[in-house]
Parts: sequence; C-alpha cells; structure tokens
Amino acid sequence: MLELIPFLLERLGIMIILAFILAQWGPTRRLLRQPEAGWQFRVLVLFFATYGILSNYTGVKVDLAEFLPHAWLEEVDGTSAIANTRTMIVVISGLLAGPLGGLMTGLIVGVHRYSLGGFTAFACALSTVIAGGVSGLLRPYWRDRLGSQALLPVCLTAFLMLFEMSLILLFARPFDAAVELVQFIFLPMTLINVLGVWLFLSIIRLAAREEETVRAREAERSLHIADLTLPHLTRGLHIHTAEAVAEILLQQTRAEAVSLTDQSVILAHLGIGSDHHQAGSHWTTKPTEHVLQDGQVRLVTERLDIGCPVTDCPLQAGIIAPLIVGETTIGTLKVYYPHAELLDAVEVELIEGLAKLFSTQLALGNAQRQADLLKDAEIRALEAQIHPHFLFNAINT
Repeated sequence: MLELIPFLLERLGIMIILAFILAQWGPTRRLLRQPEAGWQFRVLVLFFATYGILSNYTGVKVDLAEFLPHAWLEEVDGTSAIANTRTMIVVISGLLAGPLGGLMTGLIVGVHRYSLGGFTAFACALSTVIAGGVSGLLRPYWRDRLGSQALLPVCLTAFLMLFEMSLILLFARPFDAAVELVQFIFLPMTLINVLGVWLFLSIIRLAAREEETVRAREAERSLHIADLTLPHLTRGLHIHTAEAVAEILLQQTRAEAVSLTDQSVILAHLGIGSDHHQAGSHWTTKPTEHVLQDGQVRLVTERLDIGCPVTDCPLQAGIIAPLIVGETTIGTLKVYYPHAELLDAVEVELIEGLAKLFSTQLALGNAQRQADLLKDAEIRALEAQIHPHFLFNAINT
C-alpha cells in the first residue's frame, strides 16, 4: 500500500510545477478574488480540464493490489484501476472558479476517466463530477467564513476521497476486487490529494499576497511623493515648481532623468541629458507633441522613438505622461531611463499614477487661486459701493 506513495508523489510534483505557472497568471489572481463569466473563466476551466485529463493519463495503474507505474495510460481493462490526483484538480477548480467552473471541470475530467475503462470507471467518473460541484458550492465558505483557509480544502478533499471509495464499493464489481482495491489505494491517494490541494492553494495564495504587498508598497511610495510635491504644484506649473518636483522624482524613483514641460517649452530637466535639454528651450521630442495633442501616456523603448536631434543623447527609454487640468493638457511629465528593461509594469504604473496626482494638485492650486481672485473681486466691489456712500454722506453733511 505505502509503496504506491513515491509514484504518486512523482505525479504530484509535475502538477505542482503547473500550479506555480498558474499562480503567475493574472486572471487566476482576479478569479481568486471574484469569479466572473468572462474569457478568464473559460480559460481557467479549460486549463483545469486539461490538467485533469493529464492526471488520468499519467496515473498509476493498479491491478488487484499490484501497481504498474506506466508513463502514459491509454486504456484500463478488467479489474484494473487508476490511482492519481484527479480529485485534487476538481476540488481546486471548484474553489477557484465557483460551482459552474467546478462542475464543468468535473464533468469533462469524469467523462474522460470513464472512457479509459476499468471496473471502477463509473464510480470514479461520478465521484469526479460530484466533487467539482460540491467544491464550487463551498467556495464562499472557504473565502469568507473560515479563519483558516487551509482547513476547508483539506477536510473537503479527505471527505471526497472517502466518498469516492464508497462509490467504488457500491458500484464496482466484483465486490471482492473492489474491497481489495480500496484497501490498497485509499490511504496513499487520500494523503497525496490532500497534500496536493494544500500545496497548490498555498502557492496561489502566496502569489496573490506578493502582488498585494508590491501594490501596497508602490501606493505608499506614490503618496509619499505626492506629499512632497503638493506644496510646489499648488503654486502652479512654472520653472521654479517644475525644478523642485523634478528633483524630488529623481531622488524617489529609479529614473536617470526627469523633465516637466508646459505646452511650449521645457520647464525643468534634471539628470542625464541636461546639457542640451535645458529649461526654457523648446521641447524637441515627437512623443511629447503626441502626448500634448491626445492626452495619452506614451512609452518610449528606443532612442529613435525619442527623436532627440543630438546624436549622442544618453536618453534611451522613458515614460511621457500628460498633466491635465479640466479637459486641457497643460504640460507633460517625462521620466527617462538608460535602458528599456527598467520600464517594468510597476514603474510604468507608478509614473502614470503620479501624473494623475500631479494633475489633481495643479487643479487644486488653480481652484484656490480662482477662489482668492473671487474674494479680491468681491472686496473691491464692496469698496466701490462703500466709497460713494461715504462721499454722499459727506456732501449731505
């Protein structure tokens, strides 16, 4: 009985590698938070269905207390059965994709298992379909109501393995062969499937937590930069404030150069390339013109795309984001890097977010200045009314 475990562990190792690959896929993380009937849902079901079929093909063939660890199973005859990680797969599918996803995966994998034959084919197929549906129905409890997320999947998998063995005893004939088979495979299959579910879901949870940690760290950095730039940008976008903001960004990001422009000239440029990209001169890069025209972020990954007329310009890649107040693009934020490899998704998202925060700060400063002008106008209007009143009183006296 226990000699079956090493061969099942070998199969489980392949599945765990696939789990790691799946955990790096963005839609998996989104489905973990909230299932949705989109293309991600269909791809996830297809992935698990293929996963389950591979588990059927690569299982360990068991024939009356003997096992034959073939590399690929195409058919099971007589009193033979398959020991594999099929239950693990449909349980994970149900917990990730919900009732419909679990049921669809269980149905596809179960029908395929039935097509392979063997005296346990019907019992295994039926248990696979039921396992997928039950796992999907328990998804809300796993996500929302249990303090330990590992408790429900582990207990559920153990129960479903016991349920599968019960169906084998109920439907498989001859009965003596079914009893002998259950005694041989129950403990190893239960241990491997429980371990597989725990490892699989742990990998996905760790990947999701890592993503959340990165987002939280970048959000904190964005707010820190916004806090540093707020006193400057609320005074408006001009040479002095632009230089102060560029200096802050150069210190707080991985950029090699930072530039801010208005609609016609460079207001500040600090870092590499500052010898010819000078404040007060007209911007010369084509992407800047495009951003000012359509208000869309531009990623520049090659020197030719930047379009600098200086042949030895060190600027090789960058992000150009619009600064928008109201519905007008009043300038650009340009962050440059020496190599395109530094333009990862985190850095791009950070710069885009900062450009939006800067636009909001500029709008707040503009609104404050408008409010101050309005107050001055009201005071002057009041003075204009007061002066004739006192003059009339003086004349009258």
